[in-house]
Amino acid sequence: MTWTKPKTDWASTDRFNIQDYNRIKRNLEFLHRKATEIIKVFEILDMGDDKESYADYFHAEEFNLFEQNLTIINQNIFSKDYGTTQVFFDNGPFIQWEELNRIESAVLSMMEILDLQAAGLRRLSFRLGDMKGVAV
Repeated sequence: MTWTKPKTDWASTDRFNIQDYNRIKRNLEFLHRKATEIIKVFEILDMGDDKESYADYFHAEEFNLFEQNLTIINQNIFSKDYGTTQVFFDNGPFIQWEELNRIESAVLSMMEILDLQAAGLRRLSFRLGDMKGVAV
């Protein structure tokens, strides 16, 4: 998984597509992996596979997983207020551009926090031991 810069300038005229869905999902997975490397090991909920085509419909539960995983990651790295978590229902309104801005802005903010935490990790300026007697 690689990091993709989130879209944080959603407008009411923008259309949500497969690439947007996959970007948010992959960025959440990337944040989780990076946070477990830097801070501590914790689990997030499985968001399933990427969307491959428009035959793979978007479901309310998938957006709820985004919200839940965003909260889990936030609680484990910094616990910053990113606004009110939304709950989506089948046959309810589709995710709105304001929510997409909130989610993707939160993802970007968390990435910046993790980058700062990684830069601030203490490292020894020397190597312990000289490997004498260790066969490599």
